[in-house]
Formats: sequence, structure tokens, C-alpha cells
Amino acid sequence: MFRPLTLDLENEEAWYGAGLAMIHLMEYEYALMCFDRALDHAPQFAKALKEKGGSLLGLGRAEEALEYFDHALKLEPEFAKAWFAKGEALKALGKLEEAVECYTRALRITPNDDLIWLFKAEALRKLGRKKESLKCYRKVLNLRYCPGNTSLKREALRRLGFDV
Repeated sequence: MFRPLTLDLENEEAWYGAGLAMIHLMEYEYALMCFDRALDHAPQFAKALKEKGGSLLGLGRAEEALEYFDHALKLEPEFAKAWFAKGEALKALGKLEEAVECYTRALRITPNDDLIWLFKAEALRKLGRKKESLKCYRKVLNLRYCPGNTSLKREALRRLGFDV
């Protein structure tokens, strides 16, 4: 017998999951509503705070997003994805030095995350720090953490000047 999907309106995890689905669909306004509901039930829910910040960033509200990333990091200082997201917000605000610091913090926690290495490389390149940038691009190429993720590796090669 078929039963329609229902959402437990009192469960923060359900609202969080709905918010993630809205982000996947790039429906950031709806995602914000879902994360607000999750946070109504669990105000210290660091993952929901981080994703609310991500939704705000998706809407071009980087300054506001920083507040949520900072709150999530206050609750969970070793939350690598929140450090990365904070770096993205700072990059959107043109604060590349601070963004690099956030990427570096994230990489201390998850040193094999090739995506963070790629974004750090790009920020360093934009800052004119070519040698450091090249080291990061090479790190992306050498990582075996995500062997199937050839698009990141191709992007790193392009940035290094190779025609791929």
C-alpha cells in the first residue's frame, strides 16, 4: 500500500533534511525557511546553522552568512565544512587573505579534501602568491582521496597551464 511522504514538523533533523533538498534544487529561500524551522527546535544545531549560512551565501548575502558560519564554529570549532564555507563567504566579500586562513583551518581538520585545496589554490593565485598556489594545485593532483573526481584534477591542470 502506498503512503505519502510525511514530515515530522517537530523534528529538527527532518527540517534540516528538507533544507538540504532545497539547497540541492538551488531554492535558497525555501532552504532558509527549513533551516529556520530546524533552528526553532534546536538553536544550537551547528549543521543547520552552517547550511543556513550557505543558503544566505547562495542568495548573495555573504555578510549575513558569516554570522551563521561563526555561530556554527563557536559551537563546533573543528567543523571543517563550516571553515570552508566561511572562506567562501570571505572570498565573496573580496577578503582573500582571510579566506585563505579559513581554507587552511579546514585543511588542518580534513587534509585530504581536494576541493578545499583547489579553492585555496585559486585564492592564493588571485593574491599573486604563485608558488604557494602551485603547491596547492599539485596537492589536488596528488590526492588519492577521491580518485574518481577527475574534474577537479583537470581544473588543477588547466590552472597550471596544461591543455586538457
